[in-house]
Amino acid sequence: MALIFPRLARNFVKNGYFPTDAVTLGRTIPALALADPDRPARLLDPCCGEGAALHDLKDALAGFPAAPDAIRAFGVEYDRERAWHAKAVLDTVAHADVHEMFITARSIGLLFLNPPYGDVVSDKAQTGERQPNRIEKVFYLKTVPWLAFGGVLVLIVPHYVMDREFATMIARNFNHVEVFLAPDQTFKQIVLFGIKRRADGVDSAMAALLICTES
Repeated sequence: MALIFPRLARNFVKNGYFPTDAVTLGRTIPALALADPDRPARLLDPCCGEGAALHDLKDALAGFPAAPDAIRAFGVEYDRERAWHAKAVLDTVAHADVHEMFITARSIGLLFLNPPYGDVVSDKAQTGERQPNRIEKVFYLKTVPWLAFGGVLVLIVPHYVMDREFATMIARNFNHVEVFLAPDQTFKQIVLFGIKRRADGVDSAMAALLICTES
């Protein structure tokens, strides 16, 4: 069963679509040049909207020295109209709920994740397992396994979501982490960059620093 239930998905289609602003994207592009020495060949935005953000990132990465010959941009979008627009600017777009997608583990070089924001609405069927309390964490847990070791995460979430649980998730799986406030603070966002590593323990110092973004 998908983790985004149909009623909740419709609410996000109506109210939860917050495209990445141009200023944030403009700062993201040069940061990627520093963060990713291997130049990822497969880019994925699992909440791609109309595809503009990933399209611009693909164009920018293609212009870097030693860029791969074939950079491909993949998107997933729940809303039909936005998915249709994204198909015109990205290489491959699935009109689907991301939680029903199967993507090969560690096959993506860059994950651009600007997920829906909000509290989880619990399914009435109790599984007995502890569930994340925020939609942002649900999307993170679903999509990060698709990112290759050495791949780049670009995560855009409200700063108040980065609690101890989320910070620990990041500190267990990423190094070379950098965080800055999005220039447009309409949605109180942070932008986080990280390079995926093998999970061999939590970097507690990093986790502590990330939690400070709550204040």
